[in-house]
Amino acid sequence: MIKKLLVAYDGSDSAKKAVGLAALIAEGRPSVVTLLGVVEVKGTLDGELPPEIQERIASTETMLQEASKRFSELGCTLDTDVRVGDVTDTILEMAAEGNYDLIVLGEKARSSLVEFFLGSTAYNVSRRAPCSVVLAK
Repeated sequence: MIKKLLVAYDGSDSAKKAVGLAALIAEGRPSVVTLLGVVEVKGTLDGELPPEIQERIASTETMLQEASKRFSELGCTLDTDVRVGDVTDTILEMAAEGNYDLIVLGEKARSSLVEFFLGSTAYNVSRRAPCSVVLAK
């Protein structure tokens, strides 16, 4: 039974569909849903975060609060979390640390060339996840 859902959310159309799908899965079940927003930063950050990163964190927190309204009447426990780092690695780390049963995320359309060289977050998460993954299109 699915009791813990991790929903990766970036405000995109496919992420909004992932929230809707997660709400359907969580509805009527005693579940914990975590909405995760990742502020992507390449490399390492030492010390205090630069103002532009702090602004992106605040914007992501606001975006997660908006998305959380979808879960307000479902009777599930809802958490939101904003982390800074590589998107794929952060989703995978959080899924493993939190012992989630399911990851729900949107499948974004990228150009074939970019996806060929870099891979997509959805593909990499689905291949390396410690639990089941559902992709919303």
